[in-house]
Amino acid sequence: MIGFYVLMVAALVLAGAVGYTLLSSVQTANALSLAERNAARLEMTASALRQVVIADAEGRFFVPMGVPSFPSSLTSRTSLPDWVSGERVTPWGTPYGYCPYAPVTAPGGSSATVYGGANYAVSLTSDPVVYGAARPYVISGARPSNPLDAPDAPTVLAFLISPSNNASAVPACNNVYWDGRAWLTTGPVTGSVRAVTVDALSDSLAQAPRVLRRHAAQGASGSGLSASDPAALSTVLTEWRYLRPHRLTVVLDDAGGPFLISPTATDLGAGAGGTSPHPDAFGRHLILEAATGDSPVINTYPSDAAGVLRFPADTTIDGVSFGTGLGVSGMAGSRLLIRDSQLPSLATGGGEVILASGVSVTAPSGASSPPVLVNGGSLSVQGPVSIDGSEPGGAGIRQRGGLIQVAAPLSVTTGIGSSVFDALSYGEVSQDAGGALTLTGLGDQNLEAYTREIEVLSSGCVTGDLTCSVTCPDERPPLSGTCTTSGVTNVFLRGTQISGSVFSCAWSQVSELADEVTDPAGPVSPVARAICGPKR
Repeated sequence: MIGFYVLMVAALVLAGAVGYTLLSSVQTANALSLAERNAARLEMTASALRQVVIADAEGRFFVPMGVPSFPSSLTSRTSLPDWVSGERVTPWGTPYGYCPYAPVTAPGGSSATVYGGANYAVSLTSDPVVYGAARPYVISGARPSNPLDAPDAPTVLAFLISPSNNASAVPACNNVYWDGRAWLTTGPVTGSVRAVTVDALSDSLAQAPRVLRRHAAQGASGSGLSASDPAALSTVLTEWRYLRPHRLTVVLDDAGGPFLISPTATDLGAGAGGTSPHPDAFGRHLILEAATGDSPVINTYPSDAAGVLRFPADTTIDGVSFGTGLGVSGMAGSRLLIRDSQLPSLATGGGEVILASGVSVTAPSGASSPPVLVNGGSLSVQGPVSIDGSEPGGAGIRQRGGLIQVAAPLSVTTGIGSSVFDALSYGEVSQDAGGALTLTGLGDQNLEAYTREIEVLSSGCVTGDLTCSVTCPDERPPLSGTCTTSGVTNVFLRGTQISGSVFSCAWSQVSELADEVTDPAGPVSPVARAICGPKR
């Protein structure tokens, strides 16, 4: 009987030990699972924060300001705004601590306080537009060094701090330090840290550039994140200035009517918050495309105002047209691809402009100059394109240097008796095998006269003559010229003249005394050089 009781006790002890082991294992597994879930959520929140870091024209980064953890208590611990991420709390419900900094100081701004255990002052600007609305960003207030920091600690833009498992107390911002390999916390309250640093952010943007997509409609006021919540076009373009994504696709819905832009806001070359053109303030690719089945139009307001939309980055315009008050221009270093679009005017602006199929450029009523201006850079016709300059009654194209490449059918309508190019045009023109020119309904024309290269001719003055002339070939009229004295010391330039195909330099003698100037032209004759361009 005693033996039976002994066995029973032994069985109970063994069952208790097994139960305790199982309970400990379950608790350990739960703790590990909770820690893993929290680590994943903390990293997800840090990733969302990286997506809304903005940059100014000099490439300096700035992060958004935080908000109170508890809206009812304005001095509660600062946490990440919910517009940045909805995953800003731990799995057990405690908000992550958020410590925003500005390593560099931008001018202006208003004062604010970050409540981070040890509070500190920052300055804010509310100019940036992100996710369809103006957001406050920290523009001054650098992280002070921690005495425990190892040498060469990374430059910090923000900390996201999590408490320990199931804890509610979050380590203070000033208790985070760099041990040479990772960011850790010190003090009685422990936790884990995710840091957004300048170097790491630069590397991540280089390896995985931001690619964004926004939806826009006239009169809309949403975030632009979906077709059901579109933003205003001006809002999206302002967001583009600040976020500097590698590529931003803007889908335009015509349900609200034409998109209206103020002429003062059409220079997209202006840096974020600035007025001077600064292409470095942007990402490299902007895409404006029509929503499926739509034909959106962008114009200026008021309707009688005139403006030019200047694109400083690589831009694709697909199925989007422009009203009579808004022309389009590239900028030096930009690449502009246009397809299925109607424009009132187009300028290369020193950039590379490519016209694919379905493009028409028609000068509006009241225009006084050709609708297409090639002012440096290049214009490439890669699909059927039409140009109509009949309204100003003149040529269709004004070329001031640069290259025009015709690789597809080009139809040009001009005023009566006018040519494709206006009288003072010059520059290089080339025609590929698929290129053809139809001029004012007269059928295909030979572009040979326009595709000849510019030629420079020189002519020295005849001994004893003070006039030098250069005659350009008929197919290359003189565009300009230069006059040089060479080794002559007793003459000065009186003036130049272009008459027909002749460029002339007129000289005068310094002295009329025969014993001082035996040869009026001197020992070496002056020289005239003429730049002879393709016939226009």
